[in-house]
Amino acid sequence: MLPTSEGDVINAVKISNKHKAKVTVMGGGHSAVSSSDLAILISMKVPAMQSINFEPLYNRVTVGPGVTMGMINEATNMAGHIVPVGV
Repeated sequence: MLPTSEGDVINAVKISNKHKAKVTVMGGGHSAVSSSDLAILISMKVPAMQSINFEPLYNRVTVGPGVTMGMINEATNMAGHIVPVGV
């Protein structure tokens, strides 16, 4: 499933609940492999959900689930900010 909005995700979760299916979500590519040994599974890939809202005044970044760290760095570096990450 490739949702493009929050509403799509909500509908998928409602469908999974109705059918007692588990849900797994893959974000912008910096996530673990989406896998399961369950008989019924809804897998959502969300690369289309790439909203970024950077508020330098508050040192706050709000991102959609399909955003990659490269996209975050691009948005924040222009204002002289960084987002520390690690593994």
